[in-house]
Amino acid sequence: MDIREQEGRTRYASSARVAPPVSAQPMEERSAEPAPPDYVDRVDRGARARVLEVRRPTDGSLIAELPLTPHVEVLQAVERARSIQRQWIELAAEERFSTLARLAEAVGDNADAIAAAR
Repeated sequence: MDIREQEGRTRYASSARVAPPVSAQPMEERSAEPAPPDYVDRVDRGARARVLEVRRPTDGSLIAELPLTPHVEVLQAVERARSIQRQWIELAAEERFSTLARLAEAVGDNADAIAAAR
């Protein structure tokens, strides 16, 4: 890195090249991949869901499209998670162990499918 004086201010020049800024892409309605099944109830928004485009800063190419979740749905999911957490805390240690052992067995039985999933 070399230091250059310009108009009384110190500027640092780097050998790394920085690409010009890419303008933000507006959010638009697009088909998003269906969400994987999980333990949180999801609202089916149909084939046209709002997505956030993730773009490579160097050339603006599309890297990914992430489905956006409305604020209300996030709050509902957090409340359901808290409710489930309270139920988990009430379980005896043996019940928790048994549940986790079944989960570990299911993961082991489906390791290939899990690894192949996106």
